[in-house]
Amino acid sequence: MKKILVTGLWLLFFCLPAWAYEVEWQVFVTVGGEAKGGNWGVVSAIGQPICGDSSDGGTYSVEGGSVIEAESISFMATPVSSALVRLTWNDNLTTKAYCSLQRDGFPLASRLSKERTSYEDTSQLKADTLYQYFLTAYDANDVPLATATAVATTLPSKHRFIPYHNLFHPAKGKKVSIYYQLDNSTPVSIKIYNLAGEIVKTLIDENKVEGQYWIDWEGKNDDGDLCAAGTYIIQIKTDGFKENKKIILIK
Repeated sequence: MKKILVTGLWLLFFCLPAWAYEVEWQVFVTVGGEAKGGNWGVVSAIGQPICGDSSDGGTYSVEGGSVIEAESISFMATPVSSALVRLTWNDNLTTKAYCSLQRDGFPLASRLSKERTSYEDTSQLKADTLYQYFLTAYDANDVPLATATAVATTLPSKHRFIPYHNLFHPAKGKKVSIYYQLDNSTPVSIKIYNLAGEIVKTLIDENKVEGQYWIDWEGKNDDGDLCAAGTYIIQIKTDGFKENKKIILIK
């Protein structure tokens, strides 16, 4: 008994009907790629449908197959305060090596580990302002796998002057970020004092229009030298407003 194996949709040999009872054959059909919906095609043997849609209404099934879920990222931005937005995400990306994070085109983080699923944005946000975030996942060859977006509006500010990270270590690259809000155009002075009342650093002394602003202090004096460890006072003065805040520099 001859056995002929055919691995396609067409029989690669020709035989007369009178010979059919003498021949045993098997037809193997391989369907490649991911199954993500759509209709099966028609497989025919000498013009007769044996799989897929058929005019007689027959149905067919494929056993042992699976539908592969499309790779994706779930991404959420939650406003916590006027100067903090918490970002969280999860995904099913099996080949992800790292992620990058941007806010309105501004890079927040270029290489977050694949295990990371959250990030807190405190980078000079403005109160009551809408921001759009972009999270992109990459494989080990720096090829983008997927991108997700999220939006958040920061909460209204309850304060006109706030120093963030007021316990900081400048020798390790840390700094104090100072937020201030002006209700009208006015001269603005922001200075750093030591506990003896001496001016250590003048951060700004100029006219500003109405708006929200940020300015940083990296722990250096007016000569560019790193200040000694200790407690310092940040003072803001405008035409109608004056306030002091305490910060601590550590080494």
